[in-house]
Amino acid sequence: MAVWIDIINPSHALFFNSFLREFSDENYFITIRDRAETVSLIQSFGLKGITIGRDYRNGIKKSLSMVYRAIQLYRQVNHFNCAIGFENGMSVAVAKLRRRKSILFCD
Repeated sequence: MAVWIDIINPSHALFFNSFLREFSDENYFITIRDRAETVSLIQSFGLKGITIGRDYRNGIKKSLSMVYRAIQLYRQVNHFNCAIGFENGMSVAVAKLRRRKSILFCD
């Protein structure tokens, strides 16, 4: 089973680092949004992922970048059976459009 994990901020990187220790035998891949220390945390954990999109402070840029990132994810991420996200609706939306399963963790 191919699992796609979309990580969009540093707290998600910490959460999924622990989670992925139990996933060592599974086929998974990671997408990362460039926000604060997210990319460097993923790299420091020895994980690899594709960086898609970034975060902006400006409200208009932030909104437009979210739409653009959703489109990029749909175009670039297509080989998965299940998407997993943490408080991140983009992975759910892409999975729904691709008619795949998704799991969304919330606190």
